[in-house]
Amino acid sequence: MILLFIIFFFLIFFLLTLLLRPSNASKPNHGFKTYPILGGLPEFLANRHRFYDWTTDVIRSHPTHTAILFSPGRVGIMTALPQNVEHILKTRFDNYSKGPQFASVLRDFLGSGILNSDGDLWRIQHRTAAFTFSHRNLATFVFDAVRSEISTRLLPLLREASQSGRVIDLQK
Repeated sequence: MILLFIIFFFLIFFLLTLLLRPSNASKPNHGFKTYPILGGLPEFLANRHRFYDWTTDVIRSHPTHTAILFSPGRVGIMTALPQNVEHILKTRFDNYSKGPQFASVLRDFLGSGILNSDGDLWRIQHRTAAFTFSHRNLATFVFDAVRSEISTRLLPLLREASQSGRVIDLQK
């Protein structure tokens, strides 16, 4: 009976050691730590209070500035490399479908626009956005906005300060 208890104790200890030891502990991959069965869940729970700082630290330390977070039933890819972002959002967008679950979760926040659509709907919205955000259109918009701000806000403020002899804080 005691022998059975000792064997059971060591078996539980061995299984817990396997479960709680990161599977990528021996390889220096600089990504998120992954545990068998639990994936990245223990690391996520330990860092949930500083999620953005934690993910930024991990991505910054990875040579490709891209890391994969495995959790039970999910996989998340995070990247900060401009070439990867362009590849995902523009060059090969069709390879990275978001799916109906993602769309439904973010529908209230993003609507059904370009950031929350897939397939043909995305292609139509991409063409429209590409025309709208062309270099010439964007430059014209910025120039008009700056000219309007200068003529309607900055110049009247400077004129009034000049006439009254008042010192103004341009930082505001």
